[in-house]
Amino acid sequence: MDALLLTGIDYANTGYRFMQSLKSLGLNVEMYKRYRHLFEYPAQAVIEKDRKTLRKKAEQSKVVHFVHSQFVDTGAVLKSKSVVAQHGGSRYRNEHKELNAFFNPLVQATIIQTPDLLGLGAKNESYIVSPVDTDKLPPVFQRCDSKVLHIGHFPSDSVIKGTATILSVLDKLKDVGLGNRFHYVGLTQDTPVTWEENLERVRHCDILIETCNPILDGHNFGEWGNAALEGASLGKIVVTNCQSQAVYESVYGPIGLQIANDEAKLLDTLIRLLNLSDGEVQVLREETRTWVERNHGLKATGKRLWRRVYRSLLGTKA
Repeated sequence: MDALLLTGIDYANTGYRFMQSLKSLGLNVEMYKRYRHLFEYPAQAVIEKDRKTLRKKAEQSKVVHFVHSQFVDTGAVLKSKSVVAQHGGSRYRNEHKELNAFFNPLVQATIIQTPDLLGLGAKNESYIVSPVDTDKLPPVFQRCDSKVLHIGHFPSDSVIKGTATILSVLDKLKDVGLGNRFHYVGLTQDTPVTWEENLERVRHCDILIETCNPILDGHNFGEWGNAALEGASLGKIVVTNCQSQAVYESVYGPIGLQIANDEAKLLDTLIRLLNLSDGEVQVLREETRTWVERNHGLKATGKRLWRRVYRSLLGTKA
């Protein structure tokens, strides 16, 4: 086996998609986790809790890759393996010193998923955004309503996503005379549904507001995530925050999202979008889809994983 991906909980099914990206290179890759996801993704990593089974898998693999800052102790001796750690969420944001102290002596490389987590001390870090399966999320460009734009916001966590701020801005749009330009089809608080049910909600909007929250748990936040990529793949205009836009663009080039890092900027952005012509809305939706497929599709992410991480671990296999 070329690579074994391991985690306890695979948040947002991220590790599974990284596995798919590696498989797109022609590598022999498997992934195991301990718990099934509550969002009921139709395809997930294999659930395996038996330590003997995981040890055998680890011993057979050239690379052992730990996802979501979670170490899975298989009992295998890792000194003879290439080891990768991957960080991309609040746990690393809040506990990076402790996690670096644990992982850095073990790993040859570290994957960082969001730019705000760069430079916190991880060993041999590479910035690689979580991929999206654009083939399974084809765009829906047809307008939901010929007269108004449908705006959606579907938070998995209303506090993290800044839902109160977003709803306040939508009220202000009405105050400036744009209430007849849009219809809000989103939520006022987080309402858990399955992943596929959420995608169906997103399909019925033209503009998706993902997040507007600059601070989380006392740390700088304000970065976009998987929901933004999924909305872009579905051909929606995606409005979100990105306080590290310059870092992103230095690596990936121009961003295909509409960036609004605070309440005032969100209001300005939505005013601009609501004043676009029908043709301009269509062009922007198509450009958003092209951007996400080019930069963050499974194959594009697989190529970046190979260039930045796996080529040095596996040589010339891919």
